[in-house]
Amino acid sequence: SESQGQQTQTLIDSHAAELERLQTEATSNTQAEQVKLEEVQSELEEEMKKSQQLLQSELEVQRNELEASHVAQLNQVRMELTQASSESQGQQIQAIIDSHAAELERLQT
Repeated sequence: SESQGQQTQTLIDSHAAELERLQTEATSNTQAEQVKLEEVQSELEEEMKKSQQLLQSELEVQRNELEASHVAQLNQVRMELTQASSESQGQQIQAIIDSHAAELERLQT
């Protein structure tokens, strides 16, 4: 009976030790997983930052190209307007010359 009680106690102690070992292992596994998760999260945040920066610089490039294109178009329109204005003035001057020439011819006859 005494021996059976000791055996039972030994069994209980051994189970308790095993349980404690398993709990410790589970805790350290959980901590390791937590650390791993934090590392992964940190990596993901870093990747997201890089992606945002890349997107930002790409948008900047496109915006600059668009601005340059608009400036070029505006300059083209400005040049065409100046040219049209010059041609129009030239035509007006030519019309005045023609009318004076016609008047002169009429007066000479």
